[in-house]
Amino acid sequence: MSSRPSSSVRDHYEQLLAPLYSWISGGAEDRIAASRALFRQLGFQPGATGAALDLGAGSGFQSIPLAELGFQVTAVDLSATLLAELTRRAGTLPIRTLERDMFPLRTLVSGPVDLIACMGDTLTHLDDFARVRSLVAESAALLVPAGVLILSWRDLTRLPEGDARFLPIRTSPERLFTCFLEAVDGSRVRVHDIVHERAGDGFAQRVSSYLKLRISPQQVDAELTARGLVIETATAERGLITRMARRPAP
Repeated sequence: MSSRPSSSVRDHYEQLLAPLYSWISGGAEDRIAASRALFRQLGFQPGATGAALDLGAGSGFQSIPLAELGFQVTAVDLSATLLAELTRRAGTLPIRTLERDMFPLRTLVSGPVDLIACMGDTLTHLDDFARVRSLVAESAALLVPAGVLILSWRDLTRLPEGDARFLPIRTSPERLFTCFLEAVDGSRVRVHDIVHERAGDGFAQRVSSYLKLRISPQQVDAELTARGLVIETATAERGLITRMARRPAP
């Protein structure tokens, strides 16, 4: 058995999750296909700059469909492992990767962009809600008129209780991935990720934990509105919140 105490987001991913992330998420091809369908449904197309920014890009679930639509994508993530996977999958698509923290957003690109995506777990990985507020404010300033910000995140404001806090996420004959959720306070939850991988006649266990933010849809909606962004899409499906907001055209 190998276990680690609570770690930073970067350490947690590089030492446990990143090599397994696409598998944990249900398979890269299926996730890319889902984003491709969503972006087409929402009518995403390159505009004045042709540029898109993917914050917390991971292995490319958003970056690859955006590049297929014709965007010049800057994909930002803390994980070298995930960005290497993205690069392998992207081939000749116009995607530039940056292994770094996302703040300040204006330092990631040379000028305004048509679209900013921050999807999956990225919002909940931020240090505190002040960082969420900064992300929305900096995005609003970086978008061209009529530019789009799309956010998605897991709503952890209402946690399961008792035994329901143990969540079986993905299994295969060679590997099992589960997690355990532990409330820390009103704004954070500790996520314990547990991987069992076949080793001979048994399974070897690896465990690591880290903190995630508890972010309500109402909090994000208020920030979007406060920054002058118009919410055009607001959905919640099985705990996954999605918001698409647009900077008004003059």
